[in-house]
Amino acid sequence: MTQNTNQVMTRRFSAFTLAEVLVVITIIAIAVSASVAFSATSSTMRLNAAVQSFVADLLYAQNRAITAQGKVYVIFTPGTSTSADKYELQSPLGAVLARADGATGTVTMGRAQTQMPGAKLGFTAALTIGFDASGQPFTRSGSADTPIIQVRPITLSNATGNGATTVSIQPFSGEITIQ
Repeated sequence: MTQNTNQVMTRRFSAFTLAEVLVVITIIAIAVSASVAFSATSSTMRLNAAVQSFVADLLYAQNRAITAQGKVYVIFTPGTSTSADKYELQSPLGAVLARADGATGTVTMGRAQTQMPGAKLGFTAALTIGFDASGQPFTRSGSADTPIIQVRPITLSNATGNGATTVSIQPFSGEITIQ
């Protein structure tokens, strides 16, 4: 019996100290905050990349209209619960035009596995914007082309909904700016 008593008396309990627990909690907090910051930065970077590509497509449509001395349309189609937002470049006859990089003229956006997963259109109704032979912007309503006489903003929002960027088309000059 003495041997059992000695074993109980010499047994040491090991546990984490308060300092060790605090160090682990601090490390976990730093890791979580870094992942949240990276996630926010990543979604902002995807939106910025989508905006740059979008502006390049608008400028390409404008330049193509000037070069061809004709009209080029950019047709915007907002998505639904089952389809992604999209836009495409079209000729006056309705043919889909290739983009500057040679890719198809239709760009899908706002969902995974699309060309622009980081952005979605900021409106719910279809919209057509065109450029004429002098590069001036117009909108199409039915079969009539109406010159843009006020700044025409187009908002692209982050797919997560926590950020947005407005691309504006200036009347008459057709200058395209990012705000």
